[in-house]
Amino acid sequence: MNKYYIEYFSYLEKQRNYSLITIKDYKNHLLKFEEYLNSEGMNILNVDRIACRNYLNFLYQKRLSKGSIATIVSSLKSFYRYLVNQGIITTNPWINIKVLKVEKKLPSVMFVNQVNEIIDNMKFDTDIKIRDNAIFLLLYNSGLRVSELCNLPLNSIDFKEKKFVVTGKGNRQRWCFFDDDCKELLENYIDRVRSKYVTNDFKFLFCSTRGTPLSPRVVQNVIRKVGNNSIHTKRLHPHTIRHSYATHMLDNGADIRVVQEMLGHQSLATTQIYTHISTSKLKEEYAKAHPLMKKNK
Repeated sequence: MNKYYIEYFSYLEKQRNYSLITIKDYKNHLLKFEEYLNSEGMNILNVDRIACRNYLNFLYQKRLSKGSIATIVSSLKSFYRYLVNQGIITTNPWINIKVLKVEKKLPSVMFVNQVNEIIDNMKFDTDIKIRDNAIFLLLYNSGLRVSELCNLPLNSIDFKEKKFVVTGKGNRQRWCFFDDDCKELLENYIDRVRSKYVTNDFKFLFCSTRGTPLSPRVVQNVIRKVGNNSIHTKRLHPHTIRHSYATHMLDNGADIRVVQEMLGHQSLATTQIYTHISTSKLKEEYAKAHPLMKKNK
C-alpha cells in the first residue's frame, strides 16, 4: 500500500474520527479505482476528469445501485481533496463530477409502544442480557451512533447529573443525557457485569465477555436480539433506535435545532428529514384538521 493511502487512512481515523468500518470501505473503493487506473495505464496521482468520468461509466455498467455509486464517488472525492490540501496535487479531478440523483428513503422508526414493549419484556438473568439491555436503553436515551457507543469512555459519564460528553464525527463534542431507569441499569451493569471481565485500566464503558471493546458488528447483533422482545418490531438495527430517538423528541415538542445538536449533525438539513417520518403524528393531525374527518366524528 502506498504511503499516501497510509497517511490518508491515519488522517480519517485520528483527525476525522471515522470508524474502522468506514475506513475499510474507503480503502476498498480506492484500491478498486487504482486497479481500474492501472488497467488503463494510469496511476492514482495522474488522473484527469476524463478518467474519472470513464470510471463512473464503468461503475454504471456494473449495474451498481445509485446509492452505492454515490458512496464510491464521495469517498474518491474525499481522498483527492485530502491530496490537494496536502499539496500533493493541485486540483481534485473528481470535483464537479455528478452522479445520478439518489432517491431518498425515509428512515425506519419504531412507535413508542414498540419501545415500551421491548423494555417491558427485558430479562436480566444473565450477564449478557444485563449488558445488552443497558446498551439498548442508552442508545434510545441518547441517540448515539454505534461507533460513538463502542468508543464511549466510562469516565465520561456523570451519573449524578445523568449526562455524558461524546466525541462524534469530525471530533465534535456534545452533551447526551439519560433517565433514572437507564442510570440504574448502567450502574447495575458496571457493578455486576463489567467488573468481572475487565480491569481498572480498561477505559470503555461496554466490553465483551472476553474483556475486549465491542465492535459495531457486535452491537448490531445485540440490538437485533433485544428487538426480539417485541413481536411488533421487525429486524431491529441500532440506527433505527437513533431515528426513533430523534422522531420521538420532535413529536414531543423538542426544537429541531436542539435535536440537531443532540444528534451531532453539522447541518440542520440532515435533521430535517425527521420532521417528515412520523406517520402516526401525520395521521393524528390529519384527523384533527381535515373537514371530512371532523364531520365523521
